[in-house]
Amino acid sequence: VQKLLLAISLGFLFFPPALFAGNTNTISVANEFLQITLNATNGSVLELTDLPTKQNELEASEKIPLWEIELVSGTNHVRLSPAQAKTFHSENVNGKEPGLRLLWEQFDFTNAPDLKVVVLVQLEKTVASSRWNIAVENSGALTLNSVHFPRISGLRKSEDESLAVPVWLGQQADNPRQLLAGGDKKGKRMEWDYPGYISLQCLAFYQKDGLGFYAACDDTNALRKSFAFWGDANGEVNYEMVHLPENSTSPLNR
Repeated sequence: VQKLLLAISLGFLFFPPALFAGNTNTISVANEFLQITLNATNGSVLELTDLPTKQNELEASEKIPLWEIELVSGTNHVRLSPAQAKTFHSENVNGKEPGLRLLWEQFDFTNAPDLKVVVLVQLEKTVASSRWNIAVENSGALTLNSVHFPRISGLRKSEDESLAVPVWLGQQADNPRQLLAGGDKKGKRMEWDYPGYISLQCLAFYQKDGLGFYAACDDTNALRKSFAFWGDANGEVNYEMVHLPENSTSPLNR
C-alpha cells in the first residue's frame, strides 16, 4: 500500500474528554480545553473553540476545503479536493487522546482506482492543542507533487493582532490583517519556506495578551514545506501548510 503520511500540530496560545455531534450537519471532538467542529459532509473546519472562554477562533462565512492535493500523471497535473470524492466517512477515535478519523474515497481515477485520503485529528491531553495527520493511500501510478493541509479559513478578527514568524532570529508584524489585505486591497498571500527562509517549523497569529492561532509541524526529518497566510479586501485571513514530498517523481511508500 502506497502512503504519504504527514503530521502537524495546531493549537492556541494559552495555556474527562468527550466526542459528540453538535447536530446532523457537524462532527466534533472536545476535551476540557478545546473543541474542534467540522462539516459532516466534507470535513472542512468550522470551529476551533477555546472552551474556558467559549471563544471560537474562526468566523468565515464560507469554509475552504480541509485539504488540496496536486497529483502528477505523466505530464498532466491534477488538483484533488474533498469535493471530488464520491464517499466521505467519519468515525470517533477513543483512548487517551480522543479524535476523529476522516476518510475520502472513490475519486474515479482509472490509474489509481483505490485512491483514498485519510485524516486523523486528535486532541492533546493537557493543553488547548491538536494534532492533524494526513495519509494518501493507494496512489497507484500517480505521484504526489504537493499536499496542502490543513487549510483553515477565517481567523477571528481581534484587537492588537500580531503575526510572529521565525525568519532568522524572528520577525513580528503588528498589522498582519492589513498586510494580508494587500496594498491594492485585492488580497495578498505570504508564504515562508522550510528549510531555508524560516529557522523553525512554526508560526503564530494572535492577539497580544490574548488568544491566538499557532501552527507547527512535527517533522524531525526536516522535509520541504511552506507555511502560508492569505487575506482579502474584507480583512479575512486564511491559513494552510504546503507539503512538498521528496522524490516526487516516483510513488511514495510512506
